[in-house]
Amino acid sequence: MAGTSVAFSPCQITGFFRIHDGFKDANRIGSTGTGICVEQGVTTRVTLNPSSHRKDLILLNGRPLERAVVSRIVLRKFREKVGTFSARVSHSSELPVGCGYGTSGAGALSLAFAINENLGQPLKRLEAAQIAHVAEVEARTGLGTVASEFTGGVVVRLKPGAPGIGSTQRFRFGQESRVVSGSFGPFRKTRVLGNVSLSDRVNSCAENLVSRFLQKPDSERFVKLSRRFTECLSLKSARLDHAMRYLASQGFMSSMMMLGESLFCLVDEESVGKAS
Repeated sequence: MAGTSVAFSPCQITGFFRIHDGFKDANRIGSTGTGICVEQGVTTRVTLNPSSHRKDLILLNGRPLERAVVSRIVLRKFREKVGTFSARVSHSSELPVGCGYGTSGAGALSLAFAINENLGQPLKRLEAAQIAHVAEVEARTGLGTVASEFTGGVVVRLKPGAPGIGSTQRFRFGQESRVVSGSFGPFRKTRVLGNVSLSDRVNSCAENLVSRFLQKPDSERFVKLSRRFTECLSLKSARLDHAMRYLASQGFMSSMMMLGESLFCLVDEESVGKAS
């Protein structure tokens, strides 16, 4: 354990996804679907000290996090492998939490990388990422976010599961594509991930979307399929629907971010100001 370690993970916007949770092994649980990683993300600073007491301080943007369920699961998983220590964890997020940017997954992934580095890298990078994935699954805050953020870029999750167990394919939309997004606030993911009837609806709405995207993996197809998924799912609020209609009147197709009361669209660089 040496000083303070720092790690970063990009955030990620999911356009559409399908739930695969019929496994006992959390490493195999996950989702298939498509999303796009963004430049902004979560930076995590970790200081570890040898201790017989598990006394942790976890901060988000400088403020204590009382529950910090995902971070505490990551810490527990490392303790199971290397023994007891106390930790000071400081997450700094450039994007709002709980709004569909994958901040929970980015926090878990950057924390796992920072702890592993501080401990002298007892685990392979892939194994550390698997801990982050399992933490998200156990906390019901995400299913495939960590796998996408570990991959980077425009990511199609072809097979569910943690990094190294599931399968992803990376694409690029071209340097002219820019993500414009906005959020009204958080969305309780457990409302979907812990609800059987809603989960069934998610899977019905997502049927064949990955294969259709792979037929023409470009930005226009991604947004169109994401919007089709959004309309089928019927989870968007009235104000989100109004914002999407306004963007359409300005010539921009947008879609709901999964899962947040948030929307995104992909535009060229010259149109960023107008779409914002």
